[in-house]
Amino acid sequence: MGWLVDRFGAERMLQAEVATPDQSFWGSTFDGTEAAARQILQRLEEHLGLPTGKIPLEVVDDVQLPGTAGRYDSSATPRVRIKRSLLSEILPLTSVLAHELMHDLLLGGKHPSPEEADLEATTDLATVFFGLGIFPANSSVRFEATHVTNWESWSIARYGYLPSRMLGYALALFAWWRNENSPAWSRHLRPDAAEVFHAARPYLQSTDDCLFHPHVDRREDRELGGAALLRRLEEYGPTYRLAALKTIGARKLDAPNIREALVKSFRDRNPGVAVAAVETFAALGSCSDGEAAELYRLLATAPQEVRYAAVEAIGRLQAHPAESLIELESLVLHDDRTLARIAVSALARFGGQASPYVKQILQLQRRALVDCDELTTEAAVTALLAVAQDPRQEIRNFYREYDDELLNMALGSLTRHTPLLLE
Repeated sequence: MGWLVDRFGAERMLQAEVATPDQSFWGSTFDGTEAAARQILQRLEEHLGLPTGKIPLEVVDDVQLPGTAGRYDSSATPRVRIKRSLLSEILPLTSVLAHELMHDLLLGGKHPSPEEADLEATTDLATVFFGLGIFPANSSVRFEATHVTNWESWSIARYGYLPSRMLGYALALFAWWRNENSPAWSRHLRPDAAEVFHAARPYLQSTDDCLFHPHVDRREDRELGGAALLRRLEEYGPTYRLAALKTIGARKLDAPNIREALVKSFRDRNPGVAVAAVETFAALGSCSDGEAAELYRLLATAPQEVRYAAVEAIGRLQAHPAESLIELESLVLHDDRTLARIAVSALARFGGQASPYVKQILQLQRRALVDCDELTTEAAVTALLAVAQDPRQEIRNFYREYDDELLNMALGSLTRHTPLLLE
């Protein structure tokens, strides 16, 4: 949202009329024809202050737009194409048309590049910025069930790129900037979007915990130095702490006071911030004895997602192999299969230094084969290849005490996951 303010100005958002999914916007008739779709497109153009008829609309057979409901063609003569099945429902139709018009505003104005990774998500947010956000929030997912005699069928279709709950939060930011406490338009939100919207409003008002703040100069935010980033880690809300961690990681800010603050943040009261702190610390690429000890402590006491991040960090850093390998080996056969999978992948990063733990890797592989757990099987095979000098011989030696079927399954998994190895 801040990116949109930078390019279009806050006044454009503050003065935007909010369109609601009712007759006040659509009018009283909709017959599902191409002409009706063009009328909706014209209404959207009027809402945005664009010349009506500026963008030609083409309705094509669904097979011509595989995997998408609509497409904006930004060639010399821009146009919007939508799939024919959209004509049957006015809400998804309006949402898709609004999204494609946002493409024209953004790409036509040469704001983001078409190659930007977050182009589609930004385009969804632009509908909120220009007062059209209720349409995608209410139609991001459509469920349909059909009952005929004894037969039942159902289908789920997704429109747009951001989920309804995320759009509900974006609409809360939109209302916060406009100083709207209980806007009448919010009554039109579907329940999942409305739940987030109504929870976010008092949170934003009471905490100011948002980078997209109506009373903060965003230029200052982009120019923060190390001291200011440290203050954010120590004194600000979780959103600011996350942003500070992202900036530290992106700039590779490695200084004693920064490292100390990162280690302290390993135990942040917000698990998301703690995970980000561990990931940022690992990105710095080095680790003292005391810092490694703090990572090890997380393996026993931290919330689940923080433990996962700590295990991965130990593998990335590859520091203090003797102690790190002992910590990782103790987790390879953990009952939490996700933790075990992350641990064996971290173990693999140590290569031949982890060769004393080949047996534990094979034990994990055997468990995974018995449970038909393909993800863990692949992780164990990958680790075996990184650690063992002769993976096939290690498998034969280990499975000697088991039946031939299990041995063949183990060798087969090696072949399946590393087809070039056996050529």
